Amino acid sequence: MVISAVQLAELRRYLTAGEKGDQGDPGDPASVNGVDIDMADQILTRPALKDFAEATTAPAISAGALTLDMTTGNVFAVTLTENVTALTLSNPPVSSRAGTITLILTQDGIGGRTVTWPGTVMSPPVIDLDANSVTIAALLTVDGGTTWRGFGGTGPKVLTQAEYDALNPPVAGQTYFIEDEM
Repeated sequence: MVISAVQLAELRRYLTAGEKGDQGDPGDPASVNGVDIDMADQILTRPALKDFAEATTAPAISAGALTLDMTTGNVFAVTLTENVTALTLSNPPVSSRAGTITLILTQDGIGGRTVTWPGTVMSPPVIDLDANSVTIAALLTVDGGTTWRGFGGTGPKVLTQAEYDALNPPVAGQTYFIEDEM
């Protein structure tokens, strides 16, 4: 790994600050001991991380469009207030590096909101359509965003036979279990 002189100076300042240094802004994940460390997509080998957090952003849907920009974080909390008809997954890591997006999708009080996944998403997660339901799903790419693999999503639904029969039609991709009525 090659790091620049500026990165080396930042790292030295961080390492020499020790426990006495300024702890920085606890709300800023890039600020440690008062020093911002930007690795500029370089590899940090064998770090031991303890008590870490991931930046969470809450992008809004506008006219059916939703952009998940990985430069703002990897965890996205989205309230589905309308159908997502144009989903953009932007700024993934370069090819040969894995990048993941965690989605926390919350249906509004109406529910039934859908996501149209881009053609680059293979095996897209299934979203719970019930009002106020929460679906947690993830997308993974290892080729710079050319393809994404989806996993997670809603689990199976347990319904009575009458509830299942009332679905017209059942949700594609959703798994249903019919409970025994004794």
